[in-house]
Amino acid sequence: MEKRFITFIVLSFLILVGWQFAVSYFYPEAVTPSKDLKTTSSTTPSPSTSSTPQSSENATSTVTPTTSPIETTSSVPIEQQVNQRKLTIKTSQWNATFDNRGALLTSLSIHHLGSREIKGSDYSSLELVSQEGLQKVGAPLRFETETTNFTKILNESNYSINEDAETIILKDGETREIVFTLKNSSGIEAEKRLKIIGGKSTFDFQAKVLNNNQALAAKLLIGPNFGDQSVKAFDVYVNTPPQTLIVQNTKTNFLTGTELERTGDSLSATKTYPGNADWVAVIDHYFAMAVIPPDKTSNAVVYNNFIKENDNTYKGMLSVAIPVVNDQPYLFFIAPKDRDLLATLSVDLLKNKHDLEVILNYGYFAFMVRPFIPVLDLALKGIYKVTYNYGWAIILITLLINVIFFPLKWKSAIAMERAKKMQPKYKEIQEKLKKLKPDDPRAVQLQSEMMQIFKEGNPLAGCLPLLLQLPIFWAVYIYLSMSVNVRHSPFIFWVKDLSVADPTYILPIIMTVASMAATAIMPTPATNDDPAQKMQKVMMTYVMPIIFFVAFFKSAPSGLVLYWMFNSVFGVALQLIINKFVAEPTPAVTK
Repeated sequence: MEKRFITFIVLSFLILVGWQFAVSYFYPEAVTPSKDLKTTSSTTPSPSTSSTPQSSENATSTVTPTTSPIETTSSVPIEQQVNQRKLTIKTSQWNATFDNRGALLTSLSIHHLGSREIKGSDYSSLELVSQEGLQKVGAPLRFETETTNFTKILNESNYSINEDAETIILKDGETREIVFTLKNSSGIEAEKRLKIIGGKSTFDFQAKVLNNNQALAAKLLIGPNFGDQSVKAFDVYVNTPPQTLIVQNTKTNFLTGTELERTGDSLSATKTYPGNADWVAVIDHYFAMAVIPPDKTSNAVVYNNFIKENDNTYKGMLSVAIPVVNDQPYLFFIAPKDRDLLATLSVDLLKNKHDLEVILNYGYFAFMVRPFIPVLDLALKGIYKVTYNYGWAIILITLLINVIFFPLKWKSAIAMERAKKMQPKYKEIQEKLKKLKPDDPRAVQLQSEMMQIFKEGNPLAGCLPLLLQLPIFWAVYIYLSMSVNVRHSPFIFWVKDLSVADPTYILPIIMTVASMAATAIMPTPATNDDPAQKMQKVMMTYVMPIIFFVAFFKSAPSGLVLYWMFNSVFGVALQLIINKFVAEPTPAVTK
């Protein structure tokens, strides 16, 4: 999808015919890995055993085979002086279950964002902790040390809990501190302290790891594959694969499993981000878990563990780790990737020290798109409060955008009409030039006249207004493909969810027909007797819409198709008005 030739064709197509919906071609998973990333060799973390990754001296892009955690054994027995049990915390926004064996987060279900109910992609209860990853790799909040034995003790021992209840229900604003404590006869001590406030999407976290009363170097891991566990197949629209995010000096480093692949027989791979990290996160398309340390932390590490499937393929499980600083407060964010929520937390809670909105991956052209997102968000939510339907909100905002850009389209049409009028004269001079030798003085004069005609009737002047609209249309596309508000929102009749494809293909078919109509009535600067122009017109009007239908539109989310479709419909209506008042018969060529 990133081949330059295809990109050129799509971009040219956008400019020529005003198909703003084709920007979906430019929405691959945006990844901006640091050039200094180190790939390291390690034993992979797991609920039972793991070892600390050792960074190579020089940053490389290779992956060194590692030992499977299942094959690693420990010579130190696990002393279970406390019975194993689980503790469930329930709030108005999420429910979380912690297992005192390792003091790990074994289940997390977000059920509300404010008053909006949240469910999994299959409309069941939303589970964000990978249960397969929990069994085969490890659970969020696990530790890793330089010694496999110590790691095994920390992650497999039963911690005592300061709460006796099995379930704690927190009302909004109510605060509870949960403390997990471990003391081992061999001198290992650990503590995990969580301060949870009901109704909040964040909680405070402190950890401490000691060996014979001395600080023991350890890492805290989150993941693997945090996100909606009901998603079984990935795509480029709203079911994108899990990612990790490392923020270094405000630079975002997104990493997917396909960029950290296994080599040979290794069952894990790691990549170290040397230097200071502001904060880290594990995310999927709609949900995120982020850990924000009080100060910059060094050498964040991404792990990709590989689980063998029944068909002998391997599935990657991404986790991210940061060093533990004893008794230092860490802020955890666990919530849907809602723009309002992220922006509010960045300002109110973090005092603009960190920009959590970068969790929303706006792609390579985020600098161009991001300024428009708050306006679109405000407009769509405002219209929704009137219509109570995001489908109608999308249609009305599309109409509003077309009305706002109508002056640009008018100016574009005038420029194209001027170019059309100049075209016969331009071709006439071209014919004269063919009959003259290059050194003929008359050729210089004719070339000068051609340049003058080109300036007066420059067809690029008609394309420029369309190009100026692209950031807006692109921003709408990205917003609709990422907005939690559009997710699971019904429209009419058969369209039960604007975030999934129309199973009947009715919307994509109507959109394709509307696109053909929009292209057919677009003014062109060339004359109709040009065979090349005729072929181009046929390709753009009929062939390209069908190709795009098969490749993109039939599988695109209904909300996006609705936007693209009505953008074409309104475009046709406005173009008919422009043609009525602007277009004039093209003058015949003087013989």
